[in-house]
Formats: sequence, structure tokens, C-alpha cells
Amino acid sequence: MIGIVGRLLASSAGAYVVAGGIALALAGGIWRAGYNYAQRGCEAASLRSELAAVRQDLAIAQAAERQAQTAAADLDRQNSQNQEKLRAYETAIQARPADRRCALSADDARRLRELVR
Repeated sequence: MIGIVGRLLASSAGAYVVAGGIALALAGGIWRAGYNYAQRGCEAASLRSELAAVRQDLAIAQAAERQAQTAAADLDRQNSQNQEKLRAYETAIQARPADRRCALSADDARRLRELVR
């Protein structure tokens, strides 16, 4: 077997076979390097796209957080105002004579409806 390979390499056809093999190996290596380069480019583009989506999600979440904080502050303020109105209403009811504390007037109904708004 070694003798056959030796004779093939010594002949001009063998030199062409060896040169063709080397050329084929180089072409395969170049193709693989190009494929790897393109693959890395695709992965980088995919990561950039994903990063942009995450940044957009973050911006949306931060805007929602600001909106929620504003709404919570408004609700706290409204709750404080309603508590003050209730305290004032309770004080007004306590100031009435004992036999009229359970009777609701039109003014009482109006005050209670204002608390619901």
C-alpha cells in the first residue's frame, strides 16, 4: 500500500492529485471561515435586535411606572380629602340632637354622593 502511494506521488498525475487535494482543502477552509463569519454577523444582528426590543420594553415599563405613581398619588390625595370630608360629616352628625342623628336630609344625601365621585 505504501509503495502504491509512493509511486502515485512520484508521478505527474500524483502531483496533480495532491495539488487538487490541497486546493480542495483550502477552498473548504475558506468556505467554512466565510460561513462562520456570516454566522457571527447574524448572531450579532439578532442580539442587537433583541437588545433594542428589551430597551423598548424597559422604556414602556418605566413610563407605566411613572403613570402608576401619578395615579397612586392622585388616589392618596383623593382618599385624604374623602377622609377629611367624612370626619367633618361625622362631627356634624354628632352635633345634631340625638333623635335626629339617623335622619338624612337632602344635604346629607348630597354630601354622601360627593364622596363617591
